[in-house]
Amino acid sequence: MRAALAWTVGVLLAACSRRAPAPARPAPEDPPLDVELRVVTAAEQRNAHFVEEAALVAQRVEAWRQDGHGELPPLEASQGASDAASWPEVRIRNATDFGLVVWFSGPCPRTVALAPRAEHAEELCAGRYDVVAELDEPGFDPFVGRGDELEDGAAYQVTFLLRER
Repeated sequence: MRAALAWTVGVLLAACSRRAPAPARPAPEDPPLDVELRVVTAAEQRNAHFVEEAALVAQRVEAWRQDGHGELPPLEASQGASDAASWPEVRIRNATDFGLVVWFSGPCPRTVALAPRAEHAEELCAGRYDVVAELDEPGFDPFVGRGDELEDGAAYQVTFLLRER
């Protein structure tokens, strides 16, 4: 038995160690590529990402606007606005037992995800924003707010909660 096993292993090793001749490589026929290389700055990369995110947020907001949704009340500046030269700040409170995603479509688009019962403050540049809020739970329609104007130096606050009807 040992001899048969040794013979089998020897045959397998011999079969595995044989190499087929390597195929001959053809000479390159393609002309060299005429490509201009240039350095891409970090600012250009950030801008490309910003443009891509802006397009995605605007696309999602428009899709929800056309589908069934609830209406968000307009954002209103809260008392105690900060320095007039500062960017607008929006404080978002998720007073639900579900995850919440809020999209701001406007001059400085943002997507903010909050855990249940979480709170987050987001700075946005001044301008007009469409806002969409959606719970991370089936059975709830998103809510859409249209054309909220955020002003420099103002602080805004919005709380999302569920009420039984």
